[in-house]
Amino acid sequence: MALGLVLAVACSTSKSTHDEDGPLRYADSVQIARFDSENRPPSDNLELFQTAEQIGNRPYKTIALVSRTGLSSNEGLILNAIIYRAKLLGATGLIPAAEIEKEHDKNTVNIRVGFRHFGDGPSKAFRYFALVFETAAKSP
Repeated sequence: MALGLVLAVACSTSKSTHDEDGPLRYADSVQIARFDSENRPPSDNLELFQTAEQIGNRPYKTIALVSRTGLSSNEGLILNAIIYRAKLLGATGLIPAAEIEKEHDKNTVNIRVGFRHFGDGPSKAFRYFALVFETAAKSP
């Protein structure tokens, strides 16, 4: 009887990588390279951009590189895990790293995202920059 109570308590208090929408597979294996030490509350909303042009002239700060290598067939699962981890950092925007790298030097594009083959199939490096959009200071 006591063993049953211990197991019930242990199961109900165990840490999980689930959110309201279900399991976040790969969330624990997403790598984070933080670019600042500011602690931000997790964000509720995050905009996903495909190109730098979509951001336009909105001022932003790049706060982290969020990445994971995996099979291209798992792209959706991996992207969901990257979004989850970026939101935990307080990011309000996410863009493929290759897009920002391309914008910084239009003459020499250094795109590190690509396919490699090891193990059981083609693998892709999923690399995104986590952004925080800056708001203009209000005048009194």
